Amino acid sequence: MERLGAFIADPQAVVDLRRYFGIGVPPGGMPFTGSRFEHLAGGGDGPEVADRITAEDLVAVQTLSVTVTLVRNSCVNWRVCS
Repeated sequence: MERLGAFIADPQAVVDLRRYFGIGVPPGGMPFTGSRFEHLAGGGDGPEVADRITAEDLVAVQTLSVTVTLVRNSCVNWRVCS
C-alpha cells in the first residue's frame, strides 16, 4: 500500500493519466486505443450481457494490448470454473 501511495502522489501520475485518457490532447491528437475500452459496444453492464464473456469483451480487452488465449477445459459455465 505504501508503494501505491507513493505512485499516486507522484506528479507524473497525473500527467500520464491525462495523456492516456486524452484529456487536453491537442486537436487532431489521439488518446491511447484502450482509454475508452469500457464503452465498447455499450459497455458490459447491461442485463443481457452481465456475467457473460462476449466477443465485445474480448475486443475491449485486446484494445489494452492484452492477448486473449482460448483454453479448452471441461467447464461449461465460467462462473463455476473461476
